[in-house]
Amino acid sequence: EDDKRRKEEKRQLEDEKRRLQEKRRLEDERRENDERREKEKRRLEDERRKNDERREKEKRRLEDERRKMIKDEKKRNDDWKKEDEKTMKDAQKTMKDLKKKKEEDVRKERRRREIRNDELKRRREGRNYDEGRQICDERRRYERSNAEERRRYEERRYYEDIHVHEEIGERSYSASNNAEMRSANNGATGTRRQESFALSFRDEKAAKLFVQSEKGIRSWPDLKRCLIEEFGVHVNSAQIHKMLMTRRKKSDETVQEYMIKMREIANRAYLEQEVVIEYIIDGIQDESSNKLVLYMLMKRRKKSDETVQEYMIKIRQIANKAYLEQEVVIQYIIDGIQDGSTNKLVLYGAKDFADFKEKIKLYERIHCKETTGQAQGFRANKEGSKKNEDIAKKEKKREE
Repeated sequence: EDDKRRKEEKRQLEDEKRRLQEKRRLEDERRENDERREKEKRRLEDERRKNDERREKEKRRLEDERRKMIKDEKKRNDDWKKEDEKTMKDAQKTMKDLKKKKEEDVRKERRRREIRNDELKRRREGRNYDEGRQICDERRRYERSNAEERRRYEERRYYEDIHVHEEIGERSYSASNNAEMRSANNGATGTRRQESFALSFRDEKAAKLFVQSEKGIRSWPDLKRCLIEEFGVHVNSAQIHKMLMTRRKKSDETVQEYMIKMREIANRAYLEQEVVIEYIIDGIQDESSNKLVLYMLMKRRKKSDETVQEYMIKIRQIANKAYLEQEVVIQYIIDGIQDGSTNKLVLYGAKDFADFKEKIKLYERIHCKETTGQAQGFRANKEGSKKNEDIAKKEKKREE
């Protein structure tokens, strides 16, 4: 019985021990699970906080980009508006200049026709005198005017004499030989002012002898013209070419200033525009590759058998060999189109080549209509030109 009791107690103790061990194991597992859940909870909390911070940062970045985009868009619109206004002003100015030039050409053409008609009329009537219509009208007005008008006329002619002196050279006024000059050319010089004009040159004796040796001086304009032709200072075109050839762009002046000075020198003689441009390009001290592109763009002109779009493509192929802006290439294309009418105004103001292509299409439509009208007018004017040629031939035969 004691053994049984001891065995029973021992078994109970072992059971109790197993229960305690199981209990401790369960408690350890529960504690580990709690710690794991707590750690997972903290991790999730950290991730949520980081995600919130990242979303907030992304939101601020998007807001900054949106504000910057709005600002850039506003600035770009303002620049486009200013550019459009500038282009419009330039187009208006160009149109005014073209209109003024056209009016000036019309006046010159009208005056040339009047002079030609007067010459033909004089030849038909058989008149032989050197005074033109303007001189006759001026002399007639002078004879019919009163003393005050004659005095103003004399003052105006005096200032014209000063301009002539500036063309001829330095003045050396002397009125000591008025009596001798009054008898020269049968008294054609007339007034004291006209007499003193011939004596006011640096070489009085040469001017006096020249007037006495000339024949056919019947009026004051003839005297002034003869003296200017004899004693005037003339510039040789070879000297102008030499000046343009030796002139180089200085380091302290811009290309625009250099171009203006070269044009000022070239305006002293009648030179072709292509020659002046070649001299200007030769004087620019730059890489030969860039200057070669300028040469090619300058010499390339639109041919009669090619369209404007084909010409634009060829010019762009040449311009791609150097770093040129689109505005510069567009300007070269417009300059190469040989058309003196105002239709070229539609080509100005293009922002890029896409816009320029649309303007070229509009220009071709306008130019096509204009050439059709000019062809009809040419056939109508052809008969009139033949009549003028017949009249000129008859007059030439009569003179012979």
